[in-house]
Amino acid sequence: MNAEKEETEYSRVAGLGFLPQAAPQPGASFADEMMQRHLQQCLEYHEQQLQSADTVPHFVKAMQVEEDDELIHQEMKGTSIVMAVRQTEPPSSTVVDDATKIQVARDRAQEIISRFQQQQQHFLSEPPESFTTGTSVFAAVRRISLAKEEERKQRFLEKNLKYVSAREQQRMHQQAAELSAAEEWNREYLAIIEERQQQRYETQKQRKDYIAIQAGIGASFRKNLVDRQFQKGGGVRNSIAVYVSGFEDSSSVDENVLRDLFRTYGNIEKIHLYRDKIQGNMKGDGLIIFEGCQNTEEFLDTVCQQVRVNA
Repeated sequence: MNAEKEETEYSRVAGLGFLPQAAPQPGASFADEMMQRHLQQCLEYHEQQLQSADTVPHFVKAMQVEEDDELIHQEMKGTSIVMAVRQTEPPSSTVVDDATKIQVARDRAQEIISRFQQQQQHFLSEPPESFTTGTSVFAAVRRISLAKEEERKQRFLEKNLKYVSAREQQRMHQQAAELSAAEEWNREYLAIIEERQQQRYETQKQRKDYIAIQAGIGASFRKNLVDRQFQKGGGVRNSIAVYVSGFEDSSSVDENVLRDLFRTYGNIEKIHLYRDKIQGNMKGDGLIIFEGCQNTEEFLDTVCQQVRVNA
């Protein structure tokens, strides 16, 4: 029903020689665009045909009524007025040619409209199965495009992974270097602290040993010093000490005098003379340490007998 109405409307408009422009509708399909294009071609063709025509035909019955001048002056009474009707001549050849051209233009317009309707039905009809199956060109192109897009995404992901791995590796190397530097600084710091503690310990030990040496034979400092040396292995020595006392003139006795007196008994390792801590004078006693003594008892007996005899 709509197709017949459109065909009648197209025929009427084509016969008049003009066609108004249809307002564009939003969302028009490809078939609507093709229809508007063909109608525009028809309109341009008719306008060209109408502009090329020299005259416009008018289908009017040309009749000319002429009154006979002689009969007009006849008497009015009892007479009848005779009208002479005379037809005009047939249309000329120019009018016939114009009508023929217009008819030819109408026939061509009708053919164009018929061909356009056939094309419109072709576009509006359902596509064949070859265009809807997966083996169509569109499906193949789409698969290729999707494959390229997937390959591009994969390539970008690999680049991002390499970049992230490089950044992570660089960060780990930096952290390892910082940890190594911190450990090295900590080792140096601990070594310095340990060295200072060792120096402090040695200083305190030397101070205690000096105090013990300055003390008397029976003093607790000296006894503790001997015990520590014996525990560490320093007490097991091949040496012997002889305590000498009772000097009459303590001021005239020194280490050289004692060394000359007791040189004959063996090698003297050390001679220590005791002084008064308050006054600083010699007490008149001393300690002579011999080294390399094999028989301690025999050595002591020999020294004591000779000293008593000399005394």
